[in-house]
Amino acid sequence: MSLDAIHPTPATPTGPRPLPAATKDPASSTGGGRRRLHPRVERNDGDTVRLTVPATSAAVRIARVGAAGLGTRLGFTFSEVEELRLAVGEAAAQLCDAGPESSLVVAYDIEPDGLRVTLSLTDGPDGHAVVPAFSDLASTVLDTVVDDWALDPGRACVTLRKAPADHDD
Repeated sequence: MSLDAIHPTPATPTGPRPLPAATKDPASSTGGGRRRLHPRVERNDGDTVRLTVPATSAAVRIARVGAAGLGTRLGFTFSEVEELRLAVGEAAAQLCDAGPESSLVVAYDIEPDGLRVTLSLTDGPDGHAVVPAFSDLASTVLDTVVDDWALDPGRACVTLRKAPADHDD
């Protein structure tokens, strides 16, 4: 017995409803334009979303998903969301190398010109978090995919900033 026999789908003369088209970024260097993930940008400038997870490699995925979701909501292109996801993942992975006894706190701050992500370690059981030096590869990746980033070993944190290419769609 087929599922259609139980719950028949009504036929429409025009077929299935098309999905809303994403808008194109005319400033794209790819010729056809980059596609925006969310055509209507919902901004709440000044809002902060905080996430606290164990400082383990498994929890890095959660930080990346949060960055991707907010980037999408703020109107970043597919490429920009992937760059943001990559940057948050790289920074979190570098911090999580410090040891699993700490917690990783990720603060996503929505700013008028984009998103600021601050990743920091809480103190471990010995009373302090040690931040390892970032590798040359990690530094190169962050230099390439975000607009600005800074490592503060004294506060055991790294700050990333990324803005969408334009705000006109």
